[in-house]
This record gives sequence, C-alpha cells and structure tokens, in this order.
Amino acid sequence: MLKSHRPHARAGEASVLEQQLADSLHAMEQLQQVTNLLLQGGLQDCIVRVRRWHGRLAEQQQEAQVTNLLLQGALQDCIVRVRRWHGRLAEQQQEAQDLKAGLAAAQGEVRALQAALAALAAQQAL
Repeated sequence: MLKSHRPHARAGEASVLEQQLADSLHAMEQLQQVTNLLLQGGLQDCIVRVRRWHGRLAEQQQEAQVTNLLLQGALQDCIVRVRRWHGRLAEQQQEAQDLKAGLAAAQGEVRALQAALAALAAQQAL
C-alpha cells in the first residue's frame, strides 16, 4: 500500500512544483513589465532633464554672446578713447616743444639784451 501512494504523492508534488514554477514565471513577467515601465519613466525623466539643461545652455550661450558684444563695444570705445588721448598727447608734446623753442629764443634775446646793456654800461663808464 505504501507503494501505491507514492506515485500519487509524486504527481501531487510535481503539480505543486509546476504551479509554483508557473507562479514564479508570472511574477517574473510582471516584474519585467514594472521594470520596463520604471526604465521608460526614468528615460522620460532623463529626456526632460536633458531638454531643460539644453535650454539653460542655450540661454547661457545667448547671454555669453550678448556679453561678448558688449565687451567688444566697450573695447572699441576704449580704442577710440586711447586714440583721442594719443592725439591730444601728441598735440601737447608739440606745444611743449614749441614752448621750449620759444623759451630758448627768449633766453637768447635776454642774453643779447644783457650784453647790450653791459656794453652800454661800459661806454657810459668811460
């Protein structure tokens, strides 16, 4: 009698194992579906983030371009000012040279007048 119960017991065990295997496969399929949904959601989140970053980068690039244009304008303004100052400095240097030449001429005249006065004083002393 013991031998007759064993095939039924083994068949019952096999049926339970088959059911557990089927349940495990179903659970794995559900887990795979959930994983796929999470990955799709994660991918969508990444896409949204990348689009935001791309938008921010585009804004920063535009700001950098505006800043560069402003700096170029400021640089051009500085170049114009330096050229003006250079022109004024050249004018002032020319004026200084002219004044120096005029001073040298005036000193020459003063020396000539002093010599004439000395000669006149010498004649009067005779």
